Amino acid sequence: MRTFVRIAAITGGLFLASATFAQDKAATPAAAKPTATATTARVSDNYMPLPIARMKEELKLSDEQMNKLKEADAVAQKEKGALDAKLSSEERSAKTREILARRDKQVNSILTPEQNKQWSAHARTVAKREGTMAPQPTKPTEKPAEKK
Repeated sequence: MRTFVRIAAITGGLFLASATFAQDKAATPAAAKPTATATTARVSDNYMPLPIARMKEELKLSDEQMNKLKEADAVAQKEKGALDAKLSSEERSAKTREILARRDKQVNSILTPEQNKQWSAHARTVAKREGTMAPQPTKPTEKPAEKK
């Protein structure tokens, strides 16, 4: 009989403890659930913000260059955020490519030629590693001469 009472007490204690913890978890706000971040959304549109901290470290950027890069990236992010949600995925991708091209042109004008060279090499390495490198244009092949 004592064994039965002990088992019942232990089982009851475990039941109450698990019920208590289950209630604590349910009381946490729904905002604590992981959600997609802005970066995740940008990745799906092939848009990524500039890694300015990494650029500063690798390229030895001046404060003036840092501020200009931050501004160029903020403008691009604002333009990207202003894209109409009603655009088709093809239109959205085309607009995103235009925004990125403008931003890259600004970045190239901000960096020195040596920094541009270093950053381009870094970008190619990352793109190759992540498989995001755009296909390179191929030279047109010559048509064989037609026989008469």
